[in-house]
Amino acid sequence: MASSARPGNRTAVAMRGVMAIVIAVAANSFLLSALLLSGAVEPFEPLSYPSVVSLTALGVGGATVVYWLVARWKETPDSWFLGVALVVLLISFVPAIGWFRTDPAASLDGVVVLMSMHVVAAVVTIAVLTDLGR
Repeated sequence: MASSARPGNRTAVAMRGVMAIVIAVAANSFLLSALLLSGAVEPFEPLSYPSVVSLTALGVGGATVVYWLVARWKETPDSWFLGVALVVLLISFVPAIGWFRTDPAASLDGVVVLMSMHVVAAVVTIAVLTDLGR
């Protein structure tokens, strides 16, 4: 783990978290714009800018707190955080599937896009917060 992100350095972890939020929100907003402009998917409430921006920011912010907590308790937090992040990613698909089952405006394509946005946020978060792959 890079010394700048040592568990005791909350400022460094917070700065990485803010960077992850900005990148993930920008990436998901771009993806949403491209898909809506192309007409590839019909919008429904979760595929709206307020939902995408706020929930992406909330999720990545929460992941930053989890990373900081894991880093406080584990000598090698990156591999632990990767495992936690992958489990949470899989759990995050459950509400998306629920939208498909309960919202008549939700199409299969729309739900797949929503789930892909979860993957985008997870990949950005893992890449920015950890030293995995560097």
